[in-house]
Amino acid sequence: MKFGYAHLIEEKPCRGTWEDNRSLKAGFIHKCWQKHRQVIWIDADAEIFRPLDHFSAPIDYDFAVFRRGHKRMPFRAGTLYFGDSTAAGALLKDWEAGCTKDPTESDQVHIYEAWRKHQAKLNTFFLPVSYCQKHNEASTRDGLGAHPDPYPHIIHYMASTRRDTTIKPI
Repeated sequence: MKFGYAHLIEEKPCRGTWEDNRSLKAGFIHKCWQKHRQVIWIDADAEIFRPLDHFSAPIDYDFAVFRRGHKRMPFRAGTLYFGDSTAAGALLKDWEAGCTKDPTESDQVHIYEAWRKHQAKLNTFFLPVSYCQKHNEASTRDGLGAHPDPYPHIIHYMASTRRDTTIKPI
């Protein structure tokens, strides 16, 4: 357990396609939030390199996400935080509903749409790129406003976008 963070890993049976499997993410996070009332989500194909300072107590925001300059998918959903608030619960409920209704659409699109609906009631914190940095952004700008951090907190290996999905064990 790196840096002493408590975690929950739950195996899910494959639903046949990457899109169908991805559509389970919002529901899983929502279920965890209903039980624990605070959830930090980090995709399974990511690695934590530094302590997660922005998730240390006290946290005074309802939702945290990395925002980038992409028009269709302004959020990266690889690292997320949902706090103990009614607004966070409403966001999760609508995100889950969107993913369930249209599993072929990216969960990043669905969470952005749910956030737009609830943003007036949400205290949102926009994470720095160092919390959701792609493995191939180590030395170049991604073209969407994300300047890579030379000392990232979390690197996402983007297994779903790679032909060779073998990730080195941590």
